Amino acid sequence: MPFNEMSVAAYKNVEEYYGKVLQTSKSLKTSACTAASRPPEHVLKVLGRIPEEVSEKFYGCGAPLPAGIQGLHILDLGSGSGRDCYAAAAMVGEAGRVTGLDMTVEQLQVAERHAEEYCTQQLGYARVNMAFVKGHIEFLDRAGLEDSTVDMIISNCVINLSPDKYRVLSEAYRVLRSGGEMYFSDVYCDRRVPDAAQQNEVLWGECISGALYRGNAHFYSSTYRLFKLPGLLEPAHENYGQKATYMGTVPGSAHDFVLDENHRFETGKPALVCGNTAAMLGEGGMSWLSKHFQVSAARSVHLGAFGHRPIPSANPAPPQQNKPIAKDAGRMYIAVGASCCSGSLHLGLQVSMPQNANSYMEPLVLIDLKAAENALGSR
Repeated sequence: MPFNEMSVAAYKNVEEYYGKVLQTSKSLKTSACTAASRPPEHVLKVLGRIPEEVSEKFYGCGAPLPAGIQGLHILDLGSGSGRDCYAAAAMVGEAGRVTGLDMTVEQLQVAERHAEEYCTQQLGYARVNMAFVKGHIEFLDRAGLEDSTVDMIISNCVINLSPDKYRVLSEAYRVLRSGGEMYFSDVYCDRRVPDAAQQNEVLWGECISGALYRGNAHFYSSTYRLFKLPGLLEPAHENYGQKATYMGTVPGSAHDFVLDENHRFETGKPALVCGNTAAMLGEGGMSWLSKHFQVSAARSVHLGAFGHRPIPSANPAPPQQNKPIAKDAGRMYIAVGASCCSGSLHLGLQVSMPQNANSYMEPLVLIDLKAAENALGSR
């Protein structure tokens, strides 16, 4: 929804609920803001070192921290007590840095209280590699976050709380570097949430009323991977004969690497991938994952649609040309397209202005950012 009095009320409700009503995770009235499954091993290794107060006031629904993020700049949208920031601080190493952004003063105070001791004594760093900023996830510019300065954005059960989800995504795209990724866990529902539930302060605060629409009201906690790859993403799964080889360099993943539920790469074994997956793994050196993969072949010859059967190449079709998707230069659009095989959960994200047609993909889903609240379930 565009910002109005209801948006301001939603902000106040969230600040009150997370700043004053909830004292620890035991205060939650539902199970929506709790982890649905065991975090991966690389996250578990660092969780036990995090200060108790920080962990007790954590209200996330997942563990949005991929392995192999050493040296990156991580931005946590809605960082709360800072648990994921503390975990990220250990994973990026002393050469990396972490920025946590939250609008709730009480939560920021918890996060800041333990940062110096944790970084210098627990992690043994010479300096603190975490910083916490007060602000709203819809207005990263007001928090001083500049264009193309962040390698990875994480968020844990927060975007559903925003009254302006399309602005969250467009701001995320703005601050991400090319090749960067938005890796977030959130709550989804397979039908639009009724007005009565949306007006319930407890249900809104516990991530139910604002759940993103995904399809009987069943709620899901899911993790999505969105990559900023301008000029490389296509709407369909195209075959250019590209192969990706994992080099076994992600810590804790010496033998294989799991990109998502449908993509596992064995170390040293080339795997045929579609053009979009090739881009996400490092085609052209743009993706942050490029240091862990070797991607062969350029997109000089198009072999047809990517699938599980061999594609004849006697008369290859020319590469698909991206087309402008709108003549309305005054609007901004977000295009979200599945990256590869059916059922894949990693996505490509592009937000562009229509006058620059070359930067577009023809999306599987095209959302007018002026009316995105219906498409994203953000009423």
